[in-house]
Amino acid sequence: MNNYVIIYKQLIKNYVFDGKYIENGEKSEIVLEDAFAKIEIIVSCGYKSPDNFWYDQSEKETVYILQGEGTLEFSDKKQTLKKGDFLIIEPHQKHRVSDTSKNPPCVWLCLFEKNYSD
Repeated sequence: MNNYVIIYKQLIKNYVFDGKYIENGEKSEIVLEDAFAKIEIIVSCGYKSPDNFWYDQSEKETVYILQGEGTLEFSDKKQTLKKGDFLIIEPHQKHRVSDTSKNPPCVWLCLFEKNYSD
């Protein structure tokens, strides 16, 4: 078993099966961060972004669904992602979470590529 599988299983155990998620809410933790990237795990359980709220971040974000499903809303579309799916969100592409599963909770693995100069 490689190290990534071990890390993944430990993250799921810690955040989902130990009950550290919040019903109709969300819990997140930064797993790794340096000058170039940030990796964050988010557990959402029936969560939606607040009304009229949009994420507008400077980093390129790749989201992977490790468990459950989540729906992201963009200005022109909605996209539902299920376990095993991934999506790349370009910098300043406004988006919001419009829905996430409850049983099982949605587990997102997010990679943020920070802007930097060569």
